[in-house]
Amino acid sequence: MSVMTVLGPIDPDALGPTMMHEHVFLDVRDRWSAQDSPLADAGVRRFDASLNARARWSSHVVRDNLALDPVADYDVLRQEVATFVAAGGPGACLVDLTSGGIGTDVTRLRELAAEVGVTIVTGAGFYVCSTHPAWVETATVDELADHILGEVEHGRDGTDVRAGIIGEIGTSEALQDCEERVLRAAAQVSRATGVAINVHCHPSGPEVTHRIIDVLESGGADLTRCYLSHLDEIGDVDYLRSVLDRGCVIGFDSFGQEGYFAPDWPARTDGAKALMLSGLAEGYRDQLVVAQDVCKKQHLSAFGGLGYDHVLVRVLPRMRQLGLLDDDLEDRLLRGTPRRLLTRVPGE
Repeated sequence: MSVMTVLGPIDPDALGPTMMHEHVFLDVRDRWSAQDSPLADAGVRRFDASLNARARWSSHVVRDNLALDPVADYDVLRQEVATFVAAGGPGACLVDLTSGGIGTDVTRLRELAAEVGVTIVTGAGFYVCSTHPAWVETATVDELADHILGEVEHGRDGTDVRAGIIGEIGTSEALQDCEERVLRAAAQVSRATGVAINVHCHPSGPEVTHRIIDVLESGGADLTRCYLSHLDEIGDVDYLRSVLDRGCVIGFDSFGQEGYFAPDWPARTDGAKALMLSGLAEGYRDQLVVAQDVCKKQHLSAFGGLGYDHVLVRVLPRMRQLGLLDDDLEDRLLRGTPRRLLTRVPGE
């Protein structure tokens, strides 16, 4: 058994502290509209730290904020990732969940991993419906599964860089037909290969989340190897327990994402998330992982954000100070559960 990284397979025991949901390269600039910003030059202006406060009010304030570009931003991202490695030590791992349609570059990802000495796992599949390549809209489940299987077994985007997880599989506030087909395809590939699944969940209501789980289960996925992101933005502990009771892993993977105003996507404080994480750990400590979901320039320390090392250097130390974290829980959050999810187990 092994963990598939962008540099090839490694022994699972080589994994160090792991952030299970991050983005190194990403591009969603096509989702920007001039109506989203009061700045006259927002469509051409480069993002800088002076705009960070306004970006916490609306991340679409400047179009450039919506890209972590593998060329233009490479030097900045290399330093940001190096800072994470310095904090995490040997085997420090970023799971880069930039799936199809939102602008990754796996060749540059491999170059950065080698240059910085970081372990990076890349994902397979497709994000939310609005970002799908046109062919996905009419593709069958089997056709989608063939594509995802190719990314896992052979490589992404015409390269030999293989995915080590299926995801970030996108779902919207109301699950779309195309998204359901992608979920079924992901379940099919996971069952056949033993590769885990990550799903981007909109923090709306339990009905949609349980529908996602139902689709995965009916497709044959092992729910203990299905990791649902962004549910740390949910303040309803009974809702989260209902998900955990089905065997899924929940990602507390939005640390550092606090915003000033979020009418359609709640932005709970890190403190509230830490308290809920600690409480859930009393019964589900093997079903929880952590990350920051760095996905915009505003999240990088170079631009006034908290960076890829935020959980390691601020969140977990503060939890320990407050008596919310012990050695066993920290090890499971950073190593044990990530290792279980990322280790490919024999398929059917």
